Amino acid sequence: MKEKYNISGMTCSNCARHVYDAVSKLDGIKQCDVNLLLNQMTVDKNDSVTSESIIQAVKEAGYDAAIYKPFEKSKSVEEEYKKQKKNLYYTVFFMCLLSYLAMGSMFNLPQFNFLKPDLNPILHSIIQLFLMLVIYYINKSRIINGLKQLIKGNPTMDSLVSLGCIAAMLYGLYILVKILMADNLMQAYHLTHSLYFETGAMVLTFVSIGKHLEQSSKIKTTSAITHLINIAPQSAIIYNNNVEKNVRVEDVNIDDLLLIKPGAKIPVDGVVVSGHSYIDSSSLTGESLPVEINVNDHVLSGSLNLNGTLIMKAQNEYKNSTFNKIVELVSEAANSKAPISTLADKISSYFIPFVISASIIVLVVWLIISKDFETAFNYGMSVLVVSCPCALGLATPTAIMVSTGKAASNGIIFKNAAAIEETSKIDTLVFDKTNTITVGKPFVIQEIIYHQDPYQYSILSKLEENSEHPLSQAILNFCKEKNLSDVILDNKKYCVGQGMVADYMQHKYAIGNLKLMHQLNVNCSVVDEKILSGYTVLYFSCDNTLLAVYLIADKLKTGIKEIINQLKDYHLVLLTGDNQQVAKNIAKEVNINDVIADVLPQEKQNEIKKLQAEGKKVAMIGDGINDSVALVQANVGIAINNATDIAIESSDVVLMSDNFADLLNTLRLARFTLKIIKENLFWALGYNCILIPIAAGMLSFANIKLNPMLSSLAMSLSSITVISNALRINSFKPYKSTENTASKQTYLIYIDTMMCEHCQKAVEKALLDIGNTAQTKLPESYAIIQTDKPLDEEAVKSAIKKAGYTVTKIVKK
Repeated sequence: MKEKYNISGMTCSNCARHVYDAVSKLDGIKQCDVNLLLNQMTVDKNDSVTSESIIQAVKEAGYDAAIYKPFEKSKSVEEEYKKQKKNLYYTVFFMCLLSYLAMGSMFNLPQFNFLKPDLNPILHSIIQLFLMLVIYYINKSRIINGLKQLIKGNPTMDSLVSLGCIAAMLYGLYILVKILMADNLMQAYHLTHSLYFETGAMVLTFVSIGKHLEQSSKIKTTSAITHLINIAPQSAIIYNNNVEKNVRVEDVNIDDLLLIKPGAKIPVDGVVVSGHSYIDSSSLTGESLPVEINVNDHVLSGSLNLNGTLIMKAQNEYKNSTFNKIVELVSEAANSKAPISTLADKISSYFIPFVISASIIVLVVWLIISKDFETAFNYGMSVLVVSCPCALGLATPTAIMVSTGKAASNGIIFKNAAAIEETSKIDTLVFDKTNTITVGKPFVIQEIIYHQDPYQYSILSKLEENSEHPLSQAILNFCKEKNLSDVILDNKKYCVGQGMVADYMQHKYAIGNLKLMHQLNVNCSVVDEKILSGYTVLYFSCDNTLLAVYLIADKLKTGIKEIINQLKDYHLVLLTGDNQQVAKNIAKEVNINDVIADVLPQEKQNEIKKLQAEGKKVAMIGDGINDSVALVQANVGIAINNATDIAIESSDVVLMSDNFADLLNTLRLARFTLKIIKENLFWALGYNCILIPIAAGMLSFANIKLNPMLSSLAMSLSSITVISNALRINSFKPYKSTENTASKQTYLIYIDTMMCEHCQKAVEKALLDIGNTAQTKLPESYAIIQTDKPLDEEAVKSAIKKAGYTVTKIVKK
C-alpha cells in the first residue's frame, strides 16, 4: 500500500537523499520517493510497516514527518517562504550594521569615535562579534541542522555553510584574543583588519538571500500542481426528498443524489438526472470553452458548474473519482525520478565529503606555499562555500515538477518522470484505428443513387427508426439532414443479419446487405464492385429495383490530418484489427505509409516487439481497452481520451481531451523538458568544475580569485539559475489545431463599463443564459464568442443590457 507524508527540515538535495536512505532501509519498504520541492514523501510499503516506524526513521535522520492529509490544502512551502522572508529582513539589517562597522573606515565613512578601530580597537572588535552572533542566532536552524547531519555522517549543503561560518568565527575569536593581548594600540588596530566576523556573517547572509529566492522559485515551480491540489472539491450537497444535507466530499456514496448549484464544483463522477447547465472542465481537459450539459450526460469531478442547477447521481466515491486520480497521478509523477537523474544522484552522494576533504587539503597546501594562515584560510573557506550540491540535485526534479504541472494544465497526464524522458526519445508512433484515429462509430461516407424516389429518405428513416444497430444509426443521422415527410409503413419486418423490409403504397421497400437483395430478386448488376472496397455497404431497393447504395465507414476525428502532418519527422504506423482494405483507406487519407492490419489484440504486442527489435523507440497510441498489451509492450503507452478510466495500468501517458493536438503537445513538451534537464545538468556540473578550482586558488597566478563572500554569492546564484531555467518550461505554447475551429465563426463583442472580474463573470453568465459560451478580456473590454451558427446580435445586446452593460459594437473576425 502507498502512503504520503509531509516532511519538514529539508533544505537541499542531500537532505532528500538522507530521508530516502533512512526510510528505504526499513524492512518491508518497496519504494520511497522524496520530493524536495513539495516537501513530501511517498512510500510504497507492506502492511507490516507502520506509519509510526516511518516517521521515527525520518526523525532519526534529523527531520520531521507527518502523515499527509489529502483534504488539507498544502501550505508548507508557503509557510517556509514567509518564515525565511522574515528572518532574511533581520539578517540583512544586522549585516548592513556589521559591514558598515567592519569596512566603514576603509571607505572613510563617518563613525563615532568610540567605535573607530584606530581609537578603540577592542570595543570595535567586540561589537563586530556581537553583531555576527546575532546573525548566527537568526540563522541558527541552518547552522544546527548542518552540524547535526555532519555529526551523523550525512553532511548536507548546510554542513558546508556551518563549517565555513564556525571556522570564520573561531579564527575571528583567535584574532580578538590577540587584540586583547596586544602590546600597543597600533598593533591592536592592525589586527582588526584580520577579523573574519563579517565574512562568516556575509556567507550566511548570501546563503539566506539565495535560499529565499530559491524558495520563491520553488513556489512558482510547484504552482500548477499545488493549484490542482488546492482546487479539489471539498464538500457536496446530498439531495434526498427535497432535503439538502452538506457533507464532506469523502462521505459521498455511490447512487447518492447530489445537488449542484451554480458556481459549485462537481464533487464526484456521475450522471445528470435533472437540470440543464454549462460546465467548465478546463481543470481536467485543458479545454477553455464551457460544455453544455443535459439529462443523462456524464459529468466529471472537479468540473465547475457555471449557470444552471443540476441534480446528479454519484457513480463512484471521491477516492475513485477522475479528479482525485488525476491529482494522485500528477503528484506521483512529480515525486518520481527520471532515469537521467541517476548520475546526478551518484555524484551528489560523494560530493560533500569530497568538498570537505578538498577544503582541508587546500588549506594545508596554501599554508605550506604562502606561510600565511590568513591566505590559506581564505582559500580553504572559499572552496567550502562555493561548492553547490543543490544545483546538481535540483537539475532534474525542478524540470520534472514544472513539466508535469504544465502538462496537467493542458489535459496531459504523465504517470511518472520516466514517461517524460522515454517520450522525449520516441522515434516511432504506432496508432490504433478505432477510437484513436477514427471516431469509433459508422457514418454514411457516400450515397450512390441509381433511381430517384420522392419518398426515399422518409422511407429510409422509418425503416431504421426503432433499431439500435450502429448501421441503422448511421442511416438515421444521414436522413436527419434531409427534408422528411411523415409516412406510414406496413408489414415492417426485421430480417436477422440482413436488414429491414416494409410495404408503402403497395410497393416493397428494403434496406440491407447484398444477401437480402438476392433473396428479394433485386438486380444489383449496375453497382461497380471496385468502389465498394473498404466500406460496409447497405443497398436500398423498391420491389426488384435498386434505388441507391450507401457506403458506410468510420470517420476520421476532427483535426487528425493536420496533426499527422505535423508528425512527419516520426515513423508512423497504423496497427489495427480491421481488414487490410479498410486500414489502407484510412492510412491513405491521413498520410500514414506503413499499415499492419488483420491483427488480434494479443498479436499487436508481437508487432511492437518487431519494431523494437529494429532499434525503434516505440510509442503506442490507443484507447487503452483492447490495446492494453501493446501499450505495456511499447516504450511509451499513450491512452487517448480516457477521462473516465484514468488509472488504466497499461498506459504511461493519458490524454484527457479528445483533441488530437494533445498528442503533438505531449511529444514536444517531453522533448523540451529533456532539453532543459540536460542544460541544468550541464550548468550544475560545469559550475562546480570551474569554480571549485578557482576558489582553491589555481588561477591566483593570473590574479583570478574568489574570496569567501563572493563564493557564497556564486553558490546561491547557481541554484537560482537552475530553477529559473526549469521555469522556462512554463513558456511552452501548446499547438492548437486549426481544423477544430475552421467551421466556427469568431465574434468580438465590445462592451462599455466592463471593468473588473465581477463584470466579466456577469457578462459571461448573461451570454451563457442565451446559449453562447464566451471568454471576456480586460482591459480590452470585449467578449469572444465562437459559434458554428449565425450570431443573433440583437439577443446578445439584449442579454448584456439586462446584465447592466452596453454593447458598443460587434466585430466578426
